[in-house]
Amino acid sequence: MITTTAAGRTWHFDRSLGRPTNEHNGKVGGYRYPADLAIAPDGILFVLSKGFQLSEQLDRRDNGRIGKTTFDEHHLGDFARQDFTWPGGIALDSEGWVYVTDWGNRRVQAYEPNGDVLAAFYGDAATLSKAGEYIIRRDPGTIKAYRQVKDYTPMGRFQRPTGIEVDACDRVIVADMCGRLQVYAKDRSYAAPEVKLELE
Repeated sequence: MITTTAAGRTWHFDRSLGRPTNEHNGKVGGYRYPADLAIAPDGILFVLSKGFQLSEQLDRRDNGRIGKTTFDEHHLGDFARQDFTWPGGIALDSEGWVYVTDWGNRRVQAYEPNGDVLAAFYGDAATLSKAGEYIIRRDPGTIKAYRQVKDYTPMGRFQRPTGIEVDACDRVIVADMCGRLQVYAKDRSYAAPEVKLELE
């Protein structure tokens, strides 16, 4: 048994998941360049890969895949496929929505529990963080340049979103490589409008 001990605590190696071969039987998943994973409350693992094991047999534009598997290595199929460009992180909220950072496309993709794309976030920081304000206010030249900006929208966009996490209140926190976090609070009171069709 392989063990690792540190600070008086011991971890025993349990198992390896996925197949490092070109074989795929439809039941056991093989992941090519897995970037991150998230675990649902029911124990299902959502594995975000930059490319699947059989990517050479698929459309070359299929640059990313979210696979579902169990700790018993029962592959449950794809949750979603997407044309990612270097996906970085994946997270789930309490309602089963799935969020993926795609730093190559500078966005966060949001999926409904059934795998349908719900929305894409591109960054909406309309105001500076406290750290950002400090940096600008400490230099007169930076203050002058900042005041001359006519459109602050590009400054609020994601530059390279990488890490992502969802807290107990379903707030989505996105780590951007430009040196900041952007936080999205989920509106639980939102209800989709009803569409009524009038037939003549």
